[in-house]
Amino acid sequence: MKGRRKKHPADQRYIPVDIDRLPKETADALKRLHADWKAAEPAAKATRELHERVGRKLDYVAKVRDGLLPPPWMKRQPAASDNLKPGSAAAWIAELYPHGEWRLLPVKGIHQAIEREAKRRGLNKWPSYSAVRSELKAAQKTQKAQR
Repeated sequence: MKGRRKKHPADQRYIPVDIDRLPKETADALKRLHADWKAAEPAAKATRELHERVGRKLDYVAKVRDGLLPPPWMKRQPAASDNLKPGSAAAWIAELYPHGEWRLLPVKGIHQAIEREAKRRGLNKWPSYSAVRSELKAAQKTQKAQR
């Protein structure tokens, strides 16, 4: 059988060893080896747990990247837009971007979207560019404070 390596009998099963029957040097060496192995076991367990945590985090990041899960900043904030003044920049932003997509857009793009939507609704008044910019800065500051 070419390509298949025959296993050594010691690889296939555990061989019990009676330490009392071994020479003193060998018995002491085995005891030291066993003690070293026992001492290294907690570090190995911690390393294994760390690898598992990193693996879970990478799985989450891959799912977010692939669109299977929403990003953490896109999760809906409870009742934040309920007490906004109608017609304000904050109310427009909350209405047009309910899941926080505004974080991906420049201020000018958000202002233009608000202006287009206001014109589509037949309104003659909408928030100014500076009002939108200041509202976005305030929202970013509160988000950083929450972290």
